[in-house]
Amino acid sequence: MAGGAEVQIKGQGFDMQPPLNQIALEPIGVLASIGKLIAPPLDDDDVFNSATMKGTLAYTTPSVMKLMNKNYMQFDGVTAPNGSTQKLEFESSVFAGTTEIKCGKDKKKCKFVYDRSYTPLLLNTTPANVYFDQLMQFNLNIKSVHTTINNGKIPITSLKIGKTMLDYEDTITGETRLPAWSTGFLQAKVGDQAVSKSDEPLVKFKVGNAVNMGTGKTCNWKGDYCYSVRTHARIDSISKNKGKTSGGQKLTIKGYGLDSPTSSVKVDGVDCEIIT
Repeated sequence: MAGGAEVQIKGQGFDMQPPLNQIALEPIGVLASIGKLIAPPLDDDDVFNSATMKGTLAYTTPSVMKLMNKNYMQFDGVTAPNGSTQKLEFESSVFAGTTEIKCGKDKKKCKFVYDRSYTPLLLNTTPANVYFDQLMQFNLNIKSVHTTINNGKIPITSLKIGKTMLDYEDTITGETRLPAWSTGFLQAKVGDQAVSKSDEPLVKFKVGNAVNMGTGKTCNWKGDYCYSVRTHARIDSISKNKGKTSGGQKLTIKGYGLDSPTSSVKVDGVDCEIIT
């Protein structure tokens, strides 16, 4: 449901320049009245992995929530043509410029199926305020995704805060197991990422992204500012802890997340000039 699955679309008549091909998805069943939806364009990885001269387009499926401007819970009770309340089905086509390339006789080969039972849920992350090298925990319900994870392989393909990959080399291995249809967790360390007031966590499995349920947001007391994960700078050392009252001394501050263009330094409430 949250997209992120990597698929290949095979056919003929594609534009030789992959970015000029546009994917269209048309709901089947009770959502058919919505009509054809233009999906997001191919991303950089899709373009790199496409081979249009051989009739292959690589595509990373979009979030059905973003595609249809609905949240996850709004799909409760929506049924597929076969009566399943777990699946949403779409017929796909490709626009090469203004020319629409439709499926052949076997339309089953051109279906995009979003399956709720194979859509992992990211329930929350802790802590909400992080800095370099801090251990984070991702609490998940992976539902039936465990059946797609091969023994000896790590269960995920990507774990990020915003666009920055986390370090899970020592915390997630081929022996890591997540329970089916109940809450489990993964842990990873925060890298040297940019300071941010709010970033969204992302967990990606072979079947696609986990739905971020947003249950772990932190808000100020007014409730007018909420965030999922806020990244702070970390100071490891300051070169001097004594100085003249007249100022003029050079201080070297070492740490992480200090290269923000909005960084400022104060000593006892007095602004300092940043040299480098």
